[in-house]
Amino acid sequence: MKWSKAFNLSFVLEPMPEPYLADGTLLAEKEWKAFLDAIDDTLLQDDKAVIINKLQKLLESAVKKRLPSATAKIGVLFSGGIDSTLIAFVLKDLDVDFTCIGVGFQDGNAKTPEDIVEGEKVAKQLGFPYERIIFNMEKIEELFRKTATILGKPLVNVINIGVGSVVVAGIEKGKELGITHFFGGLGSEEIFAGYDRHEKALEAGGNEALHKECLAGLATMYQRDLRRDTTIAKHFGITLATPFLDDELITFSLRIPPQFKITDATFSGRGRGDVPDKRRFKKVILREAAEAMDLPQDIAWRPKRAAQYGARTNNALTKLRKQAGCRDKEEYLARLGVQE
Repeated sequence: MKWSKAFNLSFVLEPMPEPYLADGTLLAEKEWKAFLDAIDDTLLQDDKAVIINKLQKLLESAVKKRLPSATAKIGVLFSGGIDSTLIAFVLKDLDVDFTCIGVGFQDGNAKTPEDIVEGEKVAKQLGFPYERIIFNMEKIEELFRKTATILGKPLVNVINIGVGSVVVAGIEKGKELGITHFFGGLGSEEIFAGYDRHEKALEAGGNEALHKECLAGLATMYQRDLRRDTTIAKHFGITLATPFLDDELITFSLRIPPQFKITDATFSGRGRGDVPDKRRFKKVILREAAEAMDLPQDIAWRPKRAAQYGARTNNALTKLRKQAGCRDKEEYLARLGVQE
């Protein structure tokens, strides 16, 4: 099966049913799965250096082909992690004007969210224009309610609110700046094995299981991630460009040997509940490609937690759940009163 257009979460102002990909072309879930089923995922036999060189070119191409008209203002939903940093790095190399936007939650004298701390540091080091927005306890519930209302009851769950609220806040801040075209890193975790479940698959079944988990994650992200982010983008009438969902990049990345994505190298990180833990480096081949593109080593190898943890929106949900006397976060979200 041949696909002539690159996949992209792109939205226009006129009403559109369900998520669509590829600049105004509706892509139904069955078409997404048909695309994945048609991919030849035979593992590459090339030397790693050859793979990295090809990956560099595909990453640059995936960003470049999603550039809007010269008059459009561009924003990058920015956490300081490898995905958003690499997108911004390519945009700067292309001499494109853009603004990075960071989002976080901070209660009183609590520590500043790591995505804000790292995002500001990376932006300063690399010369990216940067704006941030930090929510306190008085404002965060309003953001959660707004996010839940945009998503609608069927899509309201702990992950979608934790992650979706960061997207909503970032887009709203960007629109205040006149931005209508946003770049985000959706898709990178799946094609380069960035989630804990990828690590667990590797430990349970080796490289074959890791490879299958990457494929499975792409299939299930339609209902989990694509519907959430497309619904938000459609609500605001903006374009959300997702270079890591480029069809050529997906196809190539699924052929990269899984042992190049997660290695035995570890770092002192944190697990759930901020508990210290030894963690494996993930998305290794992407980090090596970023270094080959001259991204500084300390930035390319910065460990990154999911948006709801790095921005600390998950902490905010925990605090609000306790204040409301709810047994869990699901009960708290149900009390927000979102309609069908």
